[in-house]
Amino acid sequence: EFDSHEWSFLSPTHYLDLISDKSEYDLPEDFAIVSGRITYAAATSIQYPVISLVSEEQVRFNLQSTATSARPCLAAVRVKHSNENTGTRYELLVAPIPSEARQIAIPYSINPEQLGSDQALPMGGQPHAQTIIEACLAAAEIQTKLGNVHQQEFLNCLRTSVSHDRR
Repeated sequence: EFDSHEWSFLSPTHYLDLISDKSEYDLPEDFAIVSGRITYAAATSIQYPVISLVSEEQVRFNLQSTATSARPCLAAVRVKHSNENTGTRYELLVAPIPSEARQIAIPYSINPEQLGSDQALPMGGQPHAQTIIEACLAAAEIQTKLGNVHQQEFLNCLRTSVSHDRR
């Protein structure tokens, strides 16, 4: 009944400030994967080419073989050392090493964390809160086999949430 839908709130853009003479940068804690093209943020009228997402090996090779700094044109995502308290974290490697400070835009998909007791609303915020509540109540109905009032209400709320998100 529903077409597939990618929730906009699960695909933000991270603006990363590149620093002169630095090639490794932490990505957001909720980072899962790059979901689009890495570009330079629109700070000037100059339109720079897209930064190519390549393997970590290619970036390391470029860093090793290029002694000069310049505007980065290559990037790779690398898993950082993690533990059971922090979960998996990622960093971005760029090459060549930036010659000056610039800002890049990285569209990415979120790796949602579990809801904590300190969070008032789930991802998506207030517009989708009732949809989440009805989803939980519908799941309980399915488990207990006691009616289907919330299953139908969940579908109504889901339609509304998808419509809201598409706008």
